[in-house]
Amino acid sequence: MLGIIRSFRDIASSNEGGFSVVAQGVSEALWATGGGILVAVIAVAVYNYFQTRGNRVTVEVKLVLDEFLELLNAVTSGQIATGNGNGGSMASVEAPAPMTPVNPAPAEG
Repeated sequence: MLGIIRSFRDIASSNEGGFSVVAQGVSEALWATGGGILVAVIAVAVYNYFQTRGNRVTVEVKLVLDEFLELLNAVTSGQIATGNGNGGSMASVEAPAPMTPVNPAPAEG
């Protein structure tokens, strides 16, 4: 912006136009434009990074919430035993029976 203002000021002070009069001001304007584009590209890259990261966190929170609601639904519908016998309210899944070998190895002796 200041480069363009300088160009107009140079035209007014010299009472003539042309490339030689406005070159310095246009050069300053182009440098300012290049700097602005560089800052904009960096800002868009940082914005996209945080946008992607935020979306990923949102999906993970949604998945955890869905799992919690499924567990809560299973507990309230009686599909999962609740409590540990002393009034606790933690959900627990019954442990499977211990496995016994089908063909026990003969005792050495």
